[in-house]
Amino acid sequence: WLTGQSGSPYYNFLQQLNNFGPPDLVLWNHGQQDYSDTTGSAYQTGLIQLYTGFLTACGKTAAQLPMVVFVSGAYAGSNTYATQIRQAQIDACSTPGIRRGPDYVGMTTIDGTHLDTAHYVLMARRAVGFAMNALLPLSTSASTN
Repeated sequence: WLTGQSGSPYYNFLQQLNNFGPPDLVLWNHGQQDYSDTTGSAYQTGLIQLYTGFLTACGKTAAQLPMVVFVSGAYAGSNTYATQIRQAQIDACSTPGIRRGPDYVGMTTIDGTHLDTAHYVLMARRAVGFAMNALLPLSTSASTN
């Protein structure tokens, strides 16, 4: 997911950048199964590296291009890698410009991982709220970030 190889999230971002120009916001929602073979610390390092690559590719600073990270929510206490990745996503949000977004904790799933329709709608509403908040200037009193 960190490479410029065709099909990777970073490659797809660069293609969108070429087609549409620099974004004002990055929404990062990365499925747990995409990184089941990594550690939490490696994921956190990679997420920060990815964000730095986004900033460089866009020629923007962290203040100009926030990234909202959706925190993985479908995890069980016995699923060590998912718990580590979830914590890594939360910890990465201490990096300037990376902000915590919505998570799936407490929502109804159809299979232990994927949300039911009503909760996907709720997640979409939450995503809009987090995106709008991230786009507000940090000096705006309405901003909670």
